[in-house]
Amino acid sequence: MAITEDDWIAMALAHGVDAQGGPAVGWLPVAPSRGAAPMHEHHEHAEPVDQEPHADEEHAHHGPQTPADDGPEATVAAFHEALAQGDSVAALQLLHPDVRIYEQGHAESLEEYRAGHLAADIRFAEAVSRHVLREEILDGGDGLVVYLAETHSAGRIGDREIDSQGLETVVLEHTTDGWRIRHVHWSNR
Repeated sequence: MAITEDDWIAMALAHGVDAQGGPAVGWLPVAPSRGAAPMHEHHEHAEPVDQEPHADEEHAHHGPQTPADDGPEATVAAFHEALAQGDSVAALQLLHPDVRIYEQGHAESLEEYRAGHLAADIRFAEAVSRHVLREEILDGGDGLVVYLAETHSAGRIGDREIDSQGLETVVLEHTTDGWRIRHVHWSNR
């Protein structure tokens, strides 16, 4: 059953922003008009809609992959990759529904993080390169691990030059969907 655009918007508004995936974060690329060839973010040219993918691109994934059982390190790396690529959807998928994020003296739930610091974390990760100097995994038992990392971040945000050492503590839980981030605590000096 087809509905009008106005009815679709009314339905979306009636369900609320949380049912629609949360508030907008960042900018999405401009969608091609109907009937136009899609533009891919990593390509300068358009590809026709009916073109068969190349064998090596058939399983290619543009953007960070969501690790299933690739391990806690891969999950943390995918989370940071999603932030650096501005992919809030992928970043949020790696967070446990009961996550607590400690950052800049604040503790945030998943909903608070999505509406709060997530946008700033994406802007930071897009502008600043993060290098892991040392990482360690501690077994917490009962499907939990603690990921510890020392990092170096460098780059520029506006007029501010960033060159800092950081500490990251991430608690991950192994769920039926793979490793999910249950707690994050960031600090820098």
